[in-house]
Amino acid sequence: METANELFAHRDEAALYVEHAQQMLQVADHNLADGFYASAINRAYYAIFYAANALLATKGLSRSKHSAVIATFRQYFVKPGLIEDKYSDIYGRVMDADTKPITRSLRAPWIQLVPKLISKTPSVSWKGSNAI
Repeated sequence: METANELFAHRDEAALYVEHAQQMLQVADHNLADGFYASAINRAYYAIFYAANALLATKGLSRSKHSAVIATFRQYFVKPGLIEDKYSDIYGRVMDADTKPITRSLRAPWIQLVPKLISKTPSVSWKGSNAI
């Protein structure tokens, strides 16, 4: 059982990740508006990455590798049904897109996806000791 100090530490860590996620979404939005599509996708990916880390922090979990963050996010939040599968799919798709060059033929679908990510990235809220 966690102490009150541990719960507060997890909450503070999660709040910092949420703040980073919100900043990355704002940058993604600006990059998209300015036509910097690859940068918009990169910042959207980091917004999702930070949001996932915020959720992991609520359970006292931390992972250093990006692949471990998505795997742990899926294990603790998607498989139990706390987060819808579609968010896991989007996370994976954007993670893949962030590591590959965006060709002109692929750019249009990603340009359409980024605003959806910006508007639908889940946030973290606290309800007692359970957080999602």
